[in-house]
Amino acid sequence: MTKEIIWKINVSSTVENNTFLSKEDLLEVLDSNNHPFISEFYKTSLDKGVKQFSEHPVAVWQLTKSHEIRNLFYENLVLDYSPTHITISTSFEVLLPAKWKNRDVQEWSEGMNMLCSDYLFLAGERIVNNDFNKTQYNNVLLLFRNDKDNHKNSIIWNQKTKITNEINERRFTKEG
Repeated sequence: MTKEIIWKINVSSTVENNTFLSKEDLLEVLDSNNHPFISEFYKTSLDKGVKQFSEHPVAVWQLTKSHEIRNLFYENLVLDYSPTHITISTSFEVLLPAKWKNRDVQEWSEGMNMLCSDYLFLAGERIVNNDFNKTQYNNVLLLFRNDKDNHKNSIIWNQKTKITNEINERRFTKEG
């Protein structure tokens, strides 16, 4: 097995608070991963994948590591909500291969895109179950929009990622 070291991942995004989302609405978005539909989907996917690829240790490692990173991302999410600004951040440490470069780690930590993807996934389930708040949905899309022409107040476009490891403590910062 490849030698692993501790990688530190910090993701943060601050935007002006010009949405119509309440703090409670945003906390619900941040907690999407804990909704029974989402958590069961990812647990089932992991279990099926590990069983399906049990003879392929690299594939099992990738599945379990991806699940671990996802959980660490959500477990450490913090919302700072004020009348003027919204900041969403997370910071965690994870064991990953020592030979990896910062760019490799960046690709494994999806950042704020994960929040938007999970919220949209959950919204689809809520539409099917007639438990859908269209106003909240539209406001969340405005906050997370991924439109290159209108991104000044986008959580996704304004995210900053810092990655360091225990060997070199070099910093890698990626905006957007």
